[in-house]
Amino acid sequence: MSSKSIFAKFTCFFCLVFLLSACAPAANATPTSRAAALRNRPTRTPAAPTALPATPTPLPLPTATPLPPATATLTPAPLMDFSTASVFGSGILPHFQALITVKVNANLVGEYYAIVQDDKPYTCIYYSDRPHLLYCSGPLAGVEKFVHFALFQKGVNYPIFQADVLMPNFDTPTPDD
Repeated sequence: MSSKSIFAKFTCFFCLVFLLSACAPAANATPTSRAAALRNRPTRTPAAPTALPATPTPLPLPTATPLPPATATLTPAPLMDFSTASVFGSGILPHFQALITVKVNANLVGEYYAIVQDDKPYTCIYYSDRPHLLYCSGPLAGVEKFVHFALFQKGVNYPIFQADVLMPNFDTPTPDD
């Protein structure tokens, strides 16, 4: 190792020690007057709250707030009892239309429609000369197979009569009363 290299290392070490000693506080150093003033200043005591004179303030009188009207939508009950209804017949009409006839024990009252196979709408009518038969017609849902028939009354959100109906072949006649 050369003497220049040892001298350079010693110089670096000496500068480092000098720099660190300059940053460290002196052992017997006293704080400056500003630092001492900040550290030793008295704490502020909060002032006692002053009481306000009591003045009688009248409270507002309660007011009646009307409630909004009830908006529950009730589904009306069917006008007729379909618990004894039955499928009277089924048939196929021209142009791929079908007919399903429902028989009830009383004269029909109200307006009706049907849904076949969950997506085919059927219109339903009854005639004054046969008021116990409801004729529902709509798009053909099948041939020689059972289709699900759900009858609804207008204004009622649930089926009032349901049945699985066998749809006949094209050459089967529809029954009469």
